[in-house]
Amino acid sequence: MLISIVSHYYNNQRSIEGMLESFQRLDSAYPNYFDFILVDDHSSEKIDNSIFEGIKNLRVFRIVEDIAWNMPAARNIGVKEAKSDKILLIDVDHTIKGEDIDSFVEDAGNLKRGEVARFKRFRLSPEKEWYEIKSHINSFMIHKADFDEIGGYDEQFSGRYGGEDSFFKFCCERHNFKDIVVDTPLYVSGKSTAGLDRDNSENRKIYLSLVERNIGKPQKTMLCSWDQIYPTK
Repeated sequence: MLISIVSHYYNNQRSIEGMLESFQRLDSAYPNYFDFILVDDHSSEKIDNSIFEGIKNLRVFRIVEDIAWNMPAARNIGVKEAKSDKILLIDVDHTIKGEDIDSFVEDAGNLKRGEVARFKRFRLSPEKEWYEIKSHINSFMIHKADFDEIGGYDEQFSGRYGGEDSFFKFCCERHNFKDIVVDTPLYVSGKSTAGLDRDNSENRKIYLSLVERNIGKPQKTMLCSWDQIYPTK
């Protein structure tokens, strides 16, 4: 397999279905090139597992603990379960279009150790036209060995909103990893989950404390347990 694609979700079945369509396109174009991993961040709504059927090389895991904003743990679990040497980490509402699959395969094949690949992003307007939006630091491609060298995401950011992506990027810089921008664009189809507390003040304090002390490794990792929910063992 060329690359593992890792994403996570909390509720939001519609976005999950959109990502699964993207997975299907990728596998149809390059059979058995991709390892697909989704991590359920202890969704409060019932997700119909039948939507996962028919996607080759897809595994879905569910975090056992109910912790708000537990994306750091979800990403650490996804990468730990990944089978490939290279990892693409993206949000569940991000997809790769059919016409960009060849470009993506080329970008993945060219990724070197010590590089972190960033992506241009596009969003659909009310007029149904795609327009470019700001690139986001939580969408990137990296060698699994480099992710492990850093130590993954710091799970002390879990439970509150924000900071984990900024700190992971800081850790990449401390390890002298090089940011590159690849040709493949990502397309954002969803909206932010409503009704969640996005106060980042506490995590901002944690982030600034770590940076001021020049700490380039996560302090807390792999704190959660998880089960494989698809395919069932």
